[in-house]
Amino acid sequence: MRSLRETVDALIAYLQSIGLTAYDTQVPNAPRYPYALIESRSTARRDRVALGGAQSWSGRVIVTSAGLTAGAVRAVASRVHDALRDWRPGVLDGHQIGRVTHDAGVGLPVSADTTHGIAPVYFAVDHYVLHATPSKRNGETDGP
Repeated sequence: MRSLRETVDALIAYLQSIGLTAYDTQVPNAPRYPYALIESRSTARRDRVALGGAQSWSGRVIVTSAGLTAGAVRAVASRVHDALRDWRPGVLDGHQIGRVTHDAGVGLPVSADTTHGIAPVYFAVDHYVLHATPSKRNGETDGP
C-alpha cells in the first residue's frame, strides 16, 4: 500500500536523522551495529463512505533492534521508542497519519543469535501500530 510504504520511508529517514542506523526490510551482508531493522505489514482497511469512498487503514511496523551486546540492543530499542513517542508523520498520500502507538509490553526480551559467526548478535523485536484516516477536503466537516 502506497501510504504505508511512504510512512515507513519517512520513519526510516527520521530515525536516520537522529543518528540511528536503520535498514529497510533487509540487512546488508556487513551491517553497521547497532541498528534498527524496519519492516511493515498492512493490517486492516475499511471503507469511509462519508469521505467519498476513501479508505482508512492500519499498519504494523516491526522494529528489530540488533547489536553486539544486549545493552546495545536495549539502547537502540529505547531510542526508537523515545523517538516514535512524539513522532507525527502528518499527511501522506491523502491520509492523516495519527500518533504511532507502541504495541508491546515494556521490557523486551533480548535474544542471542550464534549462527552467523564467532560472536553472538543480540536482538529484540518490538511492534508499533500506525492508524491513517483520509484527510478532509476543503469545506468538509465531521457531520451535521
